[in-house]
Amino acid sequence: MPHIKIFFGLFLMTHFLLILLTGCGKKTFEIIENKCGQCHKTSLVYEKKRSPGDWELLVFGMKSRGLRITADEEEKLMRILNNSLSLE
Repeated sequence: MPHIKIFFGLFLMTHFLLILLTGCGKKTFEIIENKCGQCHKTSLVYEKKRSPGDWELLVFGMKSRGLRITADEEEKLMRILNNSLSLE
């Protein structure tokens, strides 16, 4: 009987850790994880919604600090930021 309690405890602990590691089911975007995550925690991107103009200035600033991003990647990133993480 003790082995069942141990198994159940490990089962619950594993699922709890998975929830913590995946951000409690919050939606993430691969391009944000790959590009923004190179220099800082991506939670900085997801935590605060911004206006499209603010996102544009922010991405410009990141590019001036060394973000390497193609025109197609930037278009995709801006579409995600403006559609999913925008104030408007």
